[in-house]
Amino acid sequence: MYILLVIGGSAVGGLVGGLVARLSGITGPFWCAGVAMVVLTAVVWRGFRRSAFTEAPA
Repeated sequence: MYILLVIGGSAVGGLVGGLVARLSGITGPFWCAGVAMVVLTAVVWRGFRRSAFTEAPA
């Protein structure tokens, strides 16, 4: 299942990246990826509390 999602995601990402590049130039996909990584980091950052690393897993 995971490999199917990876391969399918790569195909969809290539198509979307091509459309973004056509609309905004060759650097457009890189800017979109950078913004997506900043948003992802901001969303996931809340899970990185000190308690998440100091407590023993149950």
